[in-house]
Parts: sequence; C-alpha cells; structure tokens
Amino acid sequence: MVTLDLTSLLFLSLATWRITYMLTTEKCPFDACVWIRKHLNIGGVLDCAYCTSIWVSMVMLLLWYTEGLYVIVYLLAISALTIVFHHIVKTLVAFYFYVFGE
Repeated sequence: MVTLDLTSLLFLSLATWRITYMLTTEKCPFDACVWIRKHLNIGGVLDCAYCTSIWVSMVMLLLWYTEGLYVIVYLLAISALTIVFHHIVKTLVAFYFYVFGE
C-alpha cells in the first residue's frame, strides 16, 4: 500500500491546484489553455475546477511515483506557492493603502 506523508500531500495538492487553475481559467502563453478548453473539453470537464482536479491529481500521483518525474510536481508546487504569496502581498499592500491612504 502506498502512503503519503503530509509534505508529499502538500506538494501534490499545490501542483494539482496549479494545473487545474491553469486548465480551467488561464489563457497561458500563445492561448494554449484556451485552445485546450475549446478542443479537448470532453464532456465539459474543463469547465469545472472540481472535476478537472480529480483527473489532474491522478496525473500528479503518477508523476510523483515515477522515478525522476517528481521534480515536475515540485516545480508546479513552487509556482502555486508563488502565486499564493503574490496574492497575499497584493492584498496586504491594498490594505495598507486603504488604512494609511498613501
């Protein structure tokens, strides 16, 4: 039986969120994600982040347990954390300007 520790689950969750968000909402370079949503949206699965995340999580697990490919999960998780930090900082800056009016 395969078990996941909390750190692995965090990395896999972040990587899954990153790809899911990208596939369901972003344009991506050269409008690649728009093209994917238009041409590969079988059954409308890419219209729903909840539905898409199930399929993406299966791919992330395969990458995680494939020798050498787990690095892709790390890269996606780092990207997801960077986006989260960006939104936190952006919110804090907006709050600062709202409170102090600078």
